[in-house]
Amino acid sequence: MMNYEENTNLGNHPEEIVLIVDEENRPIGEAIRKDMRKLKLAHRASFIFIKNSEGLLHVQKRVLTKDVYPGYFDPTTGGCVLASDLNDKEAALRELEEELGITGIDIEFVDWFHYKNAENNVWGSIYLAEWNGPVSLQADEVESLHMMSISEILERFQNNEKFCPDSMAALQQLISLGRLN
Repeated sequence: MMNYEENTNLGNHPEEIVLIVDEENRPIGEAIRKDMRKLKLAHRASFIFIKNSEGLLHVQKRVLTKDVYPGYFDPTTGGCVLASDLNDKEAALRELEEELGITGIDIEFVDWFHYKNAENNVWGSIYLAEWNGPVSLQADEVESLHMMSISEILERFQNNEKFCPDSMAALQQLISLGRLN
């Protein structure tokens, strides 16, 4: 797995100001996104699992210019909570509109999770939603969109296809809570 220092690509939004939290998920300040990545500061992000009426999940293929997990599949839509966001739900709805052009959707908060590895230190807010309408991909973030069953996602991940590990941790938590199967 590529460490942050090896990935000189800072993505297309390196100057965004993100909310920084402590190891207990309490807000403690803010930082420029590129500094948050470089210093591996704990931050918040939204993880929205979008399924259609057939139970298939929207899975994004991330562009190669992303600052973390470039080119990976991601079974969630979402991103960092900005210091300017009023709350985590607002951040999630903003990301849905930015990445997929989805507006006017109800999202359900399910749980929090903490994920930390060599590249990321994130407190994630997990949401569920259903969407059968059109999408409009944000070209500087999303290369393509695929519809996959949970079993297909898990099988491909177990076969070492590149899926965002933080999103996969969120997926495992949803499964363990009995919210997805």
